Amino acid sequence: MDDQGRHGQRAHQEHDAEPAWFHGRTGSLVVAHVGIPSRSYTTKLTKRFSAGYPLPDEICPVCFILRSEHAQPGVRHEEKHSDSSRTGIGSEGTLLATALVGRGNIVRSIVRRITREPLAAKVPEITALFWALKLLTTAAGEATSDYLSTHNRVVGAFIEIVLLVVALGLQFGCRRYFAPAYWFLALAIAISATGLSDAMHLTVGIPYAGTTAFWAVLLAIIFWQWHRSERTLSIHSITTRRRELYYWSTVFATFALGTALGDLTATTLGLGYLASAFVFIVVIVIPAIGWWRFRLNAVFAFWFAYVVTRPIGASFADYFSKPHELSGANFGDGPTAVVGVIAVAILTVYVSIARVDIQPAADQARDSRSPETP
Repeated sequence: MDDQGRHGQRAHQEHDAEPAWFHGRTGSLVVAHVGIPSRSYTTKLTKRFSAGYPLPDEICPVCFILRSEHAQPGVRHEEKHSDSSRTGIGSEGTLLATALVGRGNIVRSIVRRITREPLAAKVPEITALFWALKLLTTAAGEATSDYLSTHNRVVGAFIEIVLLVVALGLQFGCRRYFAPAYWFLALAIAISATGLSDAMHLTVGIPYAGTTAFWAVLLAIIFWQWHRSERTLSIHSITTRRRELYYWSTVFATFALGTALGDLTATTLGLGYLASAFVFIVVIVIPAIGWWRFRLNAVFAFWFAYVVTRPIGASFADYFSKPHELSGANFGDGPTAVVGVIAVAILTVYVSIARVDIQPAADQARDSRSPETP
């Protein structure tokens, strides 16, 4: 057999046997191979490259060619990047990852990242800091939404949508609870839900009683479907992607409902913002006492309190920000929003460092089995 025939046979044997580093170390997958790959092997490489796994050390991250193929006496690896012949197929028929790179791969990688199943619970432990942050996000969201809609409602709505999309991407890109991502999404939902609820009244013309009823019915439907699907509404069971979707849908509906309910008591019923806040403070004591002294279902008590915290925070925000003729303290929407966002950021940094709101693994397993826990 001549040299050319032996060379072709050797290349064919090289591609037929997957190299030892094909699966890579620590789960890495490779997208380059010495030898001319068959169609099935190319498909395999394409699928694994589009999965978004990191390259192994053997592959150059700049030009995606085997580092060994760059090796020449006296020439550094980086200097080979200026060789235009290395932008397609390298020596010995190396399949370059650049031939597999495309916009579709990037999109698929992002989609896979945000749709991966969680590795642990995606919500914080219920502590006093949780309720403090919840109240602050409601107040900051109310003031921020009001400020954004002051000058141009279209621009304000666009900003709210962008914040919501970015926050959703960050939260769903995490596979376990990460305080900055969680509370950023909570704040983004507080802003956007307030904007949507206000638009239904101010732009569409639906009375506050109508918007309150609409969001209450929608919230009941979400709860019904969530329980029908998962057999629990416990936040300690948020360990799957589907349950997380139900959870954040519920959060959005509660924020919108709280906004409408707070405006209903403050304006339609004429109580004013400060009086409304104290009314809801009294209301929120009901589930607390019921759970503490009368064995009220913990899941029901939690969601009862969760809904009521929204009009409490929103009413206080409106009181501080609105002018005197609207029963407010006239501090302004902008300054109130800035103070609220800074307070949320400070507490979020604290819980991120102290890690006092991480759900214990043992509690996750126990609570996910019991629908009686919140």
